[in-house]
Amino acid sequence: MVVGIDEVECGKGWAKLYTPLFQLCKLLNVEVLQVKEKFGGLRFYVGGVPNEQFDMVYAFIDAVEAQSYKVCEECGIRNGASREGDKTYTRVKVTTEGGWILTLCEQCRKERDDKAAEQLARRKNQDGQQEGEG
Repeated sequence: MVVGIDEVECGKGWAKLYTPLFQLCKLLNVEVLQVKEKFGGLRFYVGGVPNEQFDMVYAFIDAVEAQSYKVCEECGIRNGASREGDKTYTRVKVTTEGGWILTLCEQCRKERDDKAAEQLARRKNQDGQQEGEG
């Protein structure tokens, strides 16, 4: 099944990485089969690559996939960049640490962890209320 750019299965932070791949595939009439996050990295699957362009297309895909480990999947900031508006101009560390492997900057990881903690607390609170009703 051919997918469009609006059907990717990863965060918008990687759009600057996968958009040129979509453009290349369109130019060469290559089918984009799937675009997703897997094990903290971008995966870009294609089909119908002409033999004479095979090496070039896959070299480009490999390079972009490798870059994805240094770019936050959510906000798109690159490893070592300064976050705009940050008065301290601290360098951003993009990592793939955690239980579920995601490539996130420290701020996006904290926001994700905080949200998950809030959801867990809400669930525990709801479960406790249901037990009290029984």
